[in-house]
Amino acid sequence: TAQAQAVAEQFEYKIRQPVTIRRNESALLPIIQSDVDGEKVTIYKSNANEIHPRLAFWLKNVSGLTLDAGPVTIIDSNTFAGEGLIDAVQPGESRLLSYAIDLGTEISTIMGSERQRVERVIINQGMIRMFSKMVEKKTYKIRNNNETSRSIVLEHPVRPGWKLISAAPAETSANYY
Repeated sequence: TAQAQAVAEQFEYKIRQPVTIRRNESALLPIIQSDVDGEKVTIYKSNANEIHPRLAFWLKNVSGLTLDAGPVTIIDSNTFAGEGLIDAVQPGESRLLSYAIDLGTEISTIMGSERQRVERVIINQGMIRMFSKMVEKKTYKIRNNNETSRSIVLEHPVRPGWKLISAAPAETSANYY
């Protein structure tokens, strides 16, 4: 194990016992021995146009340490489940880590749009302003062929000039609800 500390805006791990690596050899050193919280989920980006979503781990860093960016191997029930890449995760931060295709879940979408009637007209100082709206509806059809239930995270794209009106997102990012 290693001792960790913040160094300005960075972080540093100090290995407690010296390690000798001989010429033409390499070593993989475990530097953090700490639990992290999380949940196995299925994630679907609605603009991906793929039938199968991805398996992901919704990681919550409760270790008190910064987890460095890099490759991550996921072990599920003592079996290799997949690999993914992750950016640095600060203490207390949450992150979705995608690691494999979920072949047991199928998702399809149906798009529909319609131009609705004029909402209102404002006449002011010889200028007429007409307000109408365009409604777009997207229906997600999810089929779970797995033997166990799944938690699904749908990532719907944020579009400038559009508002999500029928559902309140649990979280938002710069690009997705």
